[in-house]
Amino acid sequence: MIQIDGRYYFINFEQIDKIINGGVGATDERFTPEAETTEEVVEGEINKKITTTKIFRPKEVNAIRYQIISAMIDDLLNGGGANEGENDGYSKKSLDSLPLGSKLSFNTLLEYGIISFIDIE
Repeated sequence: MIQIDGRYYFINFEQIDKIINGGVGATDERFTPEAETTEEVVEGEINKKITTTKIFRPKEVNAIRYQIISAMIDDLLNGGGANEGENDGYSKKSLDSLPLGSKLSFNTLLEYGIISFIDIE
């Protein structure tokens, strides 16, 4: 693993899936309950019957979130806008000189749990 500033960072694919397929805190429920009420009159009494069925719904991908996350990860994986000719990507000396967009991408992905880290002891 490669360490950056005393931590090992990795991309959390499960968190990407949660955010793209419904947002932060979305459930994995792929069935929507649908209730139907029927009334029946028998000998002057009204009997009600409630039938609940589950309707399968496919996962919905939020295209805007997908594009934004994809662009942020692409920026980070391609060296964060390092100058041409420099091949050091995220070395200690280049972290301070990263463009604002790369720093914002890293902080946003870290905040949403898309980038996770393991502390080195």
